[in-house]
Amino acid sequence: MGVVCFGDESAEPRAGVACYCLLCLRSRDCARRLHLDLRRWAGWRRGELKYRKLLRAVGEARANTLIERVLGDPCVVASHCSSIRLGSRGLDGEIRARLLLEAVEGLSASLAERLPGSGCATLELDEAPLRDRVLAEARRRGRGTVCRVRMRSSRREPGIQLADLLAGSHCAKAAGGREA
Repeated sequence: MGVVCFGDESAEPRAGVACYCLLCLRSRDCARRLHLDLRRWAGWRRGELKYRKLLRAVGEARANTLIERVLGDPCVVASHCSSIRLGSRGLDGEIRARLLLEAVEGLSASLAERLPGSGCATLELDEAPLRDRVLAEARRRGRGTVCRVRMRSSRREPGIQLADLLAGSHCAKAAGGREA
């Protein structure tokens, strides 16, 4: 199996910021290994890995160190985050779609350089309320680097949990918070 890109969103409603991050790994096995490693490094016993929970469990400095450790792993092919200031509407379907599409577009150039031969990546996203036309547009904007888009549950998909950590960290930074 080829490169798999996992995606998830995060928001800082009080700061009016939302983010979407994609984390591309060499394989689903890499996602499982990194997830297990991160749980071990953090002393995480059970439950879904989420950015806010990680912050409470290990503190800001350690959480950021662990996220950097994941990003520095040889299994990581590429990553990209997009962020947007939220208006009065909050985080609705249109903003979710815009964030995803910006992240895919931003990732496609670096992913094209790193994919072996003429390969393409599978995009696995958290089960968010995205319409089929948005998913088709994500494939189009992927410019040949995204060949398939699948929806997954973050509770069951370790790679999406890793993308959640990256999105939470990026969103805290974009909001101007101390956490990232």
